[in-house]
Amino acid sequence: ILEGGAGGIQQRAGDYLYYTTIMEQFIDGAWGLMRVYDRQRNDLQVLPGRPAPPTGPGGFPQQQPSPGSAPIPASDPGAVCPANAPLRSYEAVIFRQPIPYSPANVDLDGVVYALADEEAAIRAGTLPARPLVLRTNVGECLEIGLTNKLLQSASLHAGELTYDPQGSYGAAIGFNTDSTVAPGARRVYRYYADQDVGITLFYNLANPTTAARGAFGAIIVEPAGSIYRNPLDGTTARSGIVADIITPQGSFREYVGLLSDEDDVIGQNQMPYPTVVQGFTGLNYVAEAFADRLGVNADPALVFASPVHGDPANLLQAHLGDAVRLRVGKPWGTQGQVFGIEGHRWPLEPNMAGSNLIASKSFRSGEAFDMLLHDGAGGQAGAPGDYFFGDMRAPFQEAGVWGLLRVLPGQATGVLPLPAPGVMLDATNTASAAQIYLNSPVTFAYQVRNRGTVALTGVNVTDSACATQGGTLTQTGNGNGDAILDAGEIWSYTCTVTPAATITNRMTVTALDGAGATVTAAATAGVSVVNPQIALARPAPAAQVQAGQPIAFAYAVSVPAGGVGSLSNVVVTDDACAAPTRTGGDTNNNNILEVGETWLYACTVTLNANVQSTATATAVDSFGAQVAAVVPLAIEVLPASIQLSVQPSVTSATVGTTVNYNYTVTNNGSAPLNNVTVTDSLFGAITLNTNALAPGASATGSRSIVVLESHLPGPLIGNITATGTPS
Repeated sequence: ILEGGAGGIQQRAGDYLYYTTIMEQFIDGAWGLMRVYDRQRNDLQVLPGRPAPPTGPGGFPQQQPSPGSAPIPASDPGAVCPANAPLRSYEAVIFRQPIPYSPANVDLDGVVYALADEEAAIRAGTLPARPLVLRTNVGECLEIGLTNKLLQSASLHAGELTYDPQGSYGAAIGFNTDSTVAPGARRVYRYYADQDVGITLFYNLANPTTAARGAFGAIIVEPAGSIYRNPLDGTTARSGIVADIITPQGSFREYVGLLSDEDDVIGQNQMPYPTVVQGFTGLNYVAEAFADRLGVNADPALVFASPVHGDPANLLQAHLGDAVRLRVGKPWGTQGQVFGIEGHRWPLEPNMAGSNLIASKSFRSGEAFDMLLHDGAGGQAGAPGDYFFGDMRAPFQEAGVWGLLRVLPGQATGVLPLPAPGVMLDATNTASAAQIYLNSPVTFAYQVRNRGTVALTGVNVTDSACATQGGTLTQTGNGNGDAILDAGEIWSYTCTVTPAATITNRMTVTALDGAGATVTAAATAGVSVVNPQIALARPAPAAQVQAGQPIAFAYAVSVPAGGVGSLSNVVVTDDACAAPTRTGGDTNNNNILEVGETWLYACTVTLNANVQSTATATAVDSFGAQVAAVVPLAIEVLPASIQLSVQPSVTSATVGTTVNYNYTVTNNGSAPLNNVTVTDSLFGAITLNTNALAPGASATGSRSIVVLESHLPGPLIGNITATGTPS
């Protein structure tokens, strides 16, 4: 039964895709459309008991079949949120990224979603690739800006949230407008979290096959008023598979597990039965395969032992008795899975009183569910320790689809304790600028807010920037001025420092609740410190060159040692060369000169006179200011010159007389000459005693002729030419 009937809760006309969630079958054609109209039609009767839709033009669909034409692009994400709904927004990207499920099993064609400001760290390998998990609260308006860095169209489709199919479907479906994202473009998707749906999956419906390569994630709808905390340090958890969810009614640990597989052999009706999972399979892009661990220690009894192998990547930590929710889904795959957690149970229907308690659940691709652990961390036995969770099917356990719930005794260190119900301490950290020049000051402003119902005492704020950069932490606001952080009260602080390098400043606030328990919150703010510089290297081809010879100039442009920050709009000019051309060096082809890159330029000119050449490299820094480097170069152009003299043995002669001609060619220029030749129309080429002449040197040759009657009456004159090539 469809919630809200045709058009869903949002009551929007459009084409809605229905399909099998076994994605391979979906791609093979197991899908169809449900068309929802918003005007009366002659070919569709009104249901008895339902009011008739309005009549007239302007209804859905606006497009008509036109083979070969493109659908109309969506122009707006849609107005599905109430005017007073709080807005939560994220900036995300989709891009190709190798996914190392294990050291020996890397998907080199991986495709992932990530927060935009985490893309660089993922590409650099300093942040592991994990499925993108975003959170929003009941009653919030959620906007996700998606930038597509693939070479094909991409999208983000989330099925269970309220959205407008004409603007935020994340697909080109039927006669809907096209809400996919072209390569290099950005689009905003808008959703309304009308109720607590728990986990909902999203994937790239513009190209569903990329889900097999990792293009999937999840959106978690949390209780109204929740804040999301990193369980290790108390900072805000903007995304991630693990978070503490702090709510007015009580807090809980949260773990999100997204399974995927490509196996098509397990369970086949053949002998012997296949037992080895084929293709890439994993839990949150990770496979803790038995084979890898047995290669380290062959004892199968120790395959799960952290002292031997270290902790698995999928690790959830909690204190004994903590409320725990596991959000599990399978965006892509063929096989059915059986997910369970040892030593614990959860209600089959999490929001139904008296629901049956189960310890494992079978599900298939496209399904997602929420596990609210009964009796909290440690289960009914109330025992600390490490508990296995994952796929209970043996082949997939062996393939590595598993993790651990670590239940710590009491208030043991490892993770921050969950606050008591009604205790909600929040902190923000805002820098006056996200980027500054070296030797410039920046001010961090902090707000400490009691968002709960319990007054807090003993408030203490510390700041890593002030502690290490010589700043002074100053309280600028204290609510009613007493030493108690009352419910709803906000205290303010500032600290101004002059950082010597890029920093991530973390402020931490601790306080005591009514029972004397410590509650912690933290917030970070990063500031990039730039020192934009550009260097131009220009090797001289030679201090002296020959006139008329082509000369190759080379240039190398880089960010020098001590320079910090990328540069754009790089231009190289040279008053001796019309336009140097870039020949290489932009390693990632983004037209940004980055630290570590050296861009190469070249040009070729022909010089005929001395030149004082000045090469200049200019660029624009991240603030829009110009930086420049200048390299002068003096080049002496050596002139080339040749002199020819011819001396006959006599000035007059009779028939039968032999006349001798003596040729002398002299290099009277500044450049050495090669290939020196003399030609005479009377004789042709004249043989010289040398064909290479240094400046001031001469070459000689001679020829003879007997005067004939045909030479009469004279004069006996030839056309004589001397040539040479400057070297």
